[in-house]
Amino acid sequence: MVNQRTSPASVVTVEYVPPGAGEQVLMGALALTFKVQAAATGGLYEMHEQEIPAGVLVMPHRHERQHQVSVVLAGELGFLVGDAEFTAPAGSVVWRPMQLIHALWNAGPAAARMIEISSPGIEIEQFFTRFGQLTEAGEATQDAVAGLAAPYGITYHPAIAGTLEARYGVSAAQGWWEGP
Repeated sequence: MVNQRTSPASVVTVEYVPPGAGEQVLMGALALTFKVQAAATGGLYEMHEQEIPAGVLVMPHRHERQHQVSVVLAGELGFLVGDAEFTAPAGSVVWRPMQLIHALWNAGPAAARMIEISSPGIEIEQFFTRFGQLTEAGEATQDAVAGLAAPYGITYHPAIAGTLEARYGVSAAQGWWEGP
């Protein structure tokens, strides 16, 4: 946050985040940059920008309590949302309701970028931050991340990953999830 001003007519905080700015978190090999943190929205949502390197599969997972929306900014990302599987080029918007298993991957030759909004935002932001702390400590193993995720209502589904890895030539091990 570079500039903050409180409107005299309300308690709304206005924030401007310039390109490249925002708190960064490294989750394994996946970096994200918070653009709007949950505190600024009263916990209603958080928004972050994330780069997905070529060849990376984000491990299939499910959120019990968060809806998510992704806006693909650059490149092309593959998505699994429930039973639907599709490719989303730059400019696409993907809605992922809570309680549906979902995954995303980059089968392209270069990194892809997206903006993601999670609602409500406070728990997912806390999870991302704590995941970053595990990464900094060199402790972001499958078991540690799954244990961290459980109280936030997030569960991982590695049995689904093998099919996606084989079909698209991507790997969860290239992101943060350790290999078999």
